[in-house]
Amino acid sequence: MRLRLGLELFLFTCLLIFMSGCAGNQWNEKLVEGSNGPVKEIVVGRRPSEPIHVVQAGAVLNPQGRVMELQDNLLKMAAMVPPVDYTDYKVGPEDELQVTFFTPGEIGGAASGYNLGGGSNQLSGVFRVNGQGEIRLLLVGNVKVAGLTPIEIAEKLTELYKDEGYLVNPQITVTVKQYRHSLVAVSGAVKKPGYYPLIGPRPLLAVLGMAGGLRAKAGNTVNIIRPRPGASKADGRQGLNAQTFVVNLNSLLLRGDTNLDIPIEDGDVVFVPFAQSAYVIGAITRPGNVLLQDNMTLTKAISMCKGKNIKLASNYVTILRVAANGKREVIPVDLSQVLKGEEADPLLKPNDIVYVHESKARRFFYDFKMFMPFGFGLYPPL
Repeated sequence: MRLRLGLELFLFTCLLIFMSGCAGNQWNEKLVEGSNGPVKEIVVGRRPSEPIHVVQAGAVLNPQGRVMELQDNLLKMAAMVPPVDYTDYKVGPEDELQVTFFTPGEIGGAASGYNLGGGSNQLSGVFRVNGQGEIRLLLVGNVKVAGLTPIEIAEKLTELYKDEGYLVNPQITVTVKQYRHSLVAVSGAVKKPGYYPLIGPRPLLAVLGMAGGLRAKAGNTVNIIRPRPGASKADGRQGLNAQTFVVNLNSLLLRGDTNLDIPIEDGDVVFVPFAQSAYVIGAITRPGNVLLQDNMTLTKAISMCKGKNIKLASNYVTILRVAANGKREVIPVDLSQVLKGEEADPLLKPNDIVYVHESKARRFFYDFKMFMPFGFGLYPPL
């Protein structure tokens, strides 16, 4: 009797081992060339009549690597932009100017009544350009400077003080202390969002470079929002009917399409959207969210989460999606058909939930294994 029970137990164990050997995805000792070097291959599909499909382990899309490549290219291309020529900047309202009189001037005409003592340094100072484009200086009063470069303003002041007879041979320099008139706002997934001066014409890459480049969660595009023609900053309505230009970062930085490096104008808003996410849950090795970069598909998203749980997962996946109108959509996918190329690899959308189903048979044998006194791989086919 004991011999019979022992034989039955032995046969049952052999059967379980055989079934374990016929389990789903298996690691093969053969090495193949992966994206990060030699890796073991995974054989997908276990029916002998079906062709064997090979998926490279480790050939996983790396969004961090993609953004680093974009960032490197951005900084390289931004460095090729000609250096800023501050003398080309045209002054406007809200700018602050540093006006300096370097040499002592002589007061002309006793009737003027002005005595500057040790020289003309009392004339120097920082002056804000008002809403009418003027600055107010001692002796000469309001001077129109809007639309002039710093050099042109210095020449204008030199002639003015000389012709009015206040100074003999004046030496005047003008620099912009604070650029507040011609600005571009850079926001979104950049390292240093904020307002930046536009000193002369600046291409998009130069502006992104001023903002420190892209963050790791940057999306694939840049939006340039431009005020409607003729809009004034003072009327508070420059955003109405604004134009929006969308630039594909992959085309600009990876494929080198320099036609997309468009000039940025005063008042533009450069916005780099954050990549939106989809969520992968269920029988997955590392559940979590994935960034929707580079046309993220279902198989890419599963790879980003380190693949299916080889002990529990089936080939059946459900994508839960909520449309803009609030309607809920359920999309079933047979992953084995996708891997064989018989079904399209679905493109994920923002806020999709990808649920990888467990195999009921695999779950049964997995739980059964927990009660076995010895550790065999008890996983039936998917």
